[in-house]
Amino acid sequence: MTYRYTVSGLDYIYLKNGYKKHKTPYGPGVSIANIAGLHDAITRLLCTRIQFFKGQEARYLRKSLDVTQAVLGNMLGVDSQTIARWEKNEHDMPEPAQRLLRLICMEKFNEKSPIHSFIERLNNLEDKGGNIVMEEKGDKWRIVA
Repeated sequence: MTYRYTVSGLDYIYLKNGYKKHKTPYGPGVSIANIAGLHDAITRLLCTRIQFFKGQEARYLRKSLDVTQAVLGNMLGVDSQTIARWEKNEHDMPEPAQRLLRLICMEKFNEKSPIHSFIERLNNLEDKGGNIVMEEKGDKWRIVA
């Protein structure tokens, strides 16, 4: 027998094992011993699955990152209302945003990944305009400060 795991916000996740049913003073209960491992497995599945995200997947991944809609919007270059619309299925999440969200989520499994710091740099970019002076040192080019 399988257990439908709806607490995740995804309506199609079923557990074959790894859970225990028990009685509580409030009615039937379920405990999952390795809940963090389950959530990591679901995150990996969503990020590597060849399927476009619906609102429930976008919301699950945002929550797995433990960020607000505003913070995720900042990471993806959109406002918080756009994230809310995607999560409510009012608008489809564009494929480039889905790809970036997948990369951001997968970064948490690779501690050496530079994605988060790169996104922070992108968020803080300013268009200073003006001339750019380049210089060659050895066989490498760099911007002169």
